[in-house]
Amino acid sequence: MATQEPVLFANAARSGEEMCAAKASKVEQTHMSQKNSCFAYFRGSKLAAQSEDSPAVIAVNSCNMPHNPAVAFWNHCSPVAIRNLCSGWNENVHNRLQAAIQKVIDQNPIFTGKLVQKKSSLCVLPGCYKLKDLFFVTEGPSVLMPSGTLERVKFMHQVLGPYFKADLGTGLQQLAVASPVFRMEVLTLPDGMACINFAISHSLVDGAGFHHVITLINDALQEKDITPMKWGVVEQQFRKRNLKDARFFVLPATWVELAKQKLTRRRLSLFSFVVDAEKCADLKKSLKRDSPYLSTNDVVVAALAEVLPGRTIVPKSTRKKVPGIDAHMGGNHFIAVGGRFAGDPVAVRKAVDVAAEEALFILDLVMQKKHIVSNMSFFARFEGAGLVTEVRCGSEPCDRPGRLWPGAFIMDADRETTLVTCTMDAKDLARGKLLSHLVRH
Repeated sequence: MATQEPVLFANAARSGEEMCAAKASKVEQTHMSQKNSCFAYFRGSKLAAQSEDSPAVIAVNSCNMPHNPAVAFWNHCSPVAIRNLCSGWNENVHNRLQAAIQKVIDQNPIFTGKLVQKKSSLCVLPGCYKLKDLFFVTEGPSVLMPSGTLERVKFMHQVLGPYFKADLGTGLQQLAVASPVFRMEVLTLPDGMACINFAISHSLVDGAGFHHVITLINDALQEKDITPMKWGVVEQQFRKRNLKDARFFVLPATWVELAKQKLTRRRLSLFSFVVDAEKCADLKKSLKRDSPYLSTNDVVVAALAEVLPGRTIVPKSTRKKVPGIDAHMGGNHFIAVGGRFAGDPVAVRKAVDVAAEEALFILDLVMQKKHIVSNMSFFARFEGAGLVTEVRCGSEPCDRPGRLWPGAFIMDADRETTLVTCTMDAKDLARGKLLSHLVRH
C-alpha cells in the first residue's frame, strides 16, 4: 500500500484552491457526524506529509477550465450520488453485483483510494480501501411500499434515508477524515425489492463520468467485457476569458456564504414536483418560435428561471465535443452556459447549442445572483441479472442542487415521470407563469 502513487486532480492546484486548502488546514476539524455540514475543518499536516513523500503524480481533470470561477469552491461540492429503488433483488444478484464492483475497481484502482494533499493540491492515494469498505448490503425496514412515483421518492428519502450510514461529504470533508471516494450501500426490502445508494466523490467524476461507471457496473453484472476508464488531463479548446478578478471576488463570497449557513444553520428550502407531460408537450409546440425543437429540459429551465434568483447557469458536457475527451474519461469535463432565461425556452435551447461559456459578471458572483440547474436524466439505471430500477432520485436532496447556490436538478424518476427538485417552496412555484402549467397536481 505504501508504494501506491497519488493521483493528482489538476483543479486543486489552481487559483483560489491553494488559498482554500491552506486556510482550511489551519483550523480545527468539526464533527463529521453533523450531517450536511457546510464546513469541513481539518489539520492537513499528516495527510500532506503522507503524499509529499511520493515522487510522482498522475494529473486528472477535476475542472478543465482553469479560468472557471467554479474552481474556487470545488472542494465544497457534494459527491455525485443517486438512489435507485429496484426490484428483482436476491442472493444471486447480490453475489453478481459484488463481483461486478470488484471487477470495476480492479480495473480502476483509483476508486480504492482516499483524498490527500500534495503541495496544496488534491490527490488520490489508491489502494487504501478494499471491497468490504466500499460495498455494503444490509436489511432495511419491513414496511409497506407506496405505489406512486413521487410517493416512492419521498419514501426513499424520509423512510429509507436514515438507514444509510455512509456519507461521503464534500471534498474537504473527504480529505479531513480520509474517507473513501467510492461507496455503494444496498438496503434489502420485502418482496424482492432493494434500494441502492451509490456515490462517487465529485473530485473524481462529473455526471457523465458517473453515468459511465454505472454502465461499467451494469455490463460487469451481465458478465460482459469491460475496459478501464482513462485518467488524464486534456486541455479544453474553448475560448478563454480572463476571470482573475472574478476569482478574487468569488472565493471570499463563497466563504461568507458558507459561514452564514454554518452560523445560522440555515438550509435552502427544497421542494419536489412532477412535470405534467401533456402540458409540457403543448408548451414545446407553442413556444418554439424559430427553434427547430424544444426539449423538456429547455421548458423546465425557462420555467424555473421565472422564480429562481438572477442568471441561470447550466453545466454542459464537453465529452465527445473536444478532441481527447471521451465518454470513458474520468475527471470533470464541462463548461457553464446560461443567461437570463425567464419564460423563454428558446433562449435556453440556443445557449445550449452554442459551444461557449457563460459570461459571468463579478456583481453576480459577489451578490450571488445566480442559480444552477443540472439535468441528471442521462444517468444509467442499475439493471442486469434480473435487477430492474423502478424509481430513482438524487441521493441527498439537502446537499443537491447545492449548499452554496439556489437551483434545481431534473431527473426522470421513472421512464414516464420527470421529477424536479428545487430550492423553492410551493408559494415560490405559484409565482411562475410557466410553472403554473408545468406542475402536475
